[in-house]
Amino acid sequence: MILDTMASSSLHIPQTVASIPSCCILLPLFCIRPSSETVAPKVFEVDLPVNPNKSCWSISSCNGLVLITNNGDELFLCNPCTKQIKKLPDPGMEKKDYVANFGFGYDKLNDDFKVVGLFRRRSGMNGSFMYGEIKVFSLRNNFWRGIENLKNLAEEICNDYYFHYASGSLHWCVSDGPRWKIAGFDLANETMLNSTLQTV
Repeated sequence: MILDTMASSSLHIPQTVASIPSCCILLPLFCIRPSSETVAPKVFEVDLPVNPNKSCWSISSCNGLVLITNNGDELFLCNPCTKQIKKLPDPGMEKKDYVANFGFGYDKLNDDFKVVGLFRRRSGMNGSFMYGEIKVFSLRNNFWRGIENLKNLAEEICNDYYFHYASGSLHWCVSDGPRWKIAGFDLANETMLNSTLQTV
């Protein structure tokens, strides 16, 4: 369902989120420890088409969909309720040359789910970041698109490995020394929210 009609969130949400009778919490299997005094939780498995020797973890979730990675090598969108999985195309960046940070959210204006990747390349001289590029994956169009050169953000330290979704934008922490800031990226306009860059 969600993989064929994901571009239309009106088909996605009623058949997944609205039909769930109670909240669903995603946990690693080893975190669940049923006892005789408690009701054992309902557990369902989702098989990922990945190397079983690699660790997998969730990056973010939005409207019932979960973005999963296996050590940052591959990205998957998963609907735990329908157990459907979509492997995302490779963003086209050499993993050995870049440090990648990802976020996932919903673009309400264009009715589209989007994955955002910030790719930063280290300088060979002192290990500092010398180049940054943001790429956006559109689930509706099924491809990655480069946004802009973000040298100013590349020189700063991204404290969060993954971005956080709120109110149609992704947010993360950066530092230019002793000061911490919150950077934002608008999913609808695919632009940086410079006005929200605040010193913490």
